[in-house]
Amino acid sequence: MVDAGVLTGLLHLGSDRRLARLASFACALVATWLINRSTTFADRAGALSLAEFIRYAGASSGAAVVNLGVYLALTSGCDVFRREPVIAIAAATGLSMSLNFWSYLRLVFAR
Repeated sequence: MVDAGVLTGLLHLGSDRRLARLASFACALVATWLINRSTTFADRAGALSLAEFIRYAGASSGAAVVNLGVYLALTSGCDVFRREPVIAIAAATGLSMSLNFWSYLRLVFAR
């Protein structure tokens, strides 16, 4: 929701689709870190720290490459995805979701 909402708003304001996607991804990264540490991994999370966020952001980088690559490929190669970029986000997110969960479980919030 954060990702798609920020992207949609920035595109509506005339932002470049690539820059808008990077900004929406960054906002979603911070939001998901806060949500994951307080819900999904609450029993594993330590004190709120910059070090944990850096681990989280680092663990997200592989999935981010997949996510951004799929988004850019779809919106570059097909008019329907260029007109409806939220559909491209859905496809990209679906592919990267499993990679994210595994890396958070094993690398960020490991016991």
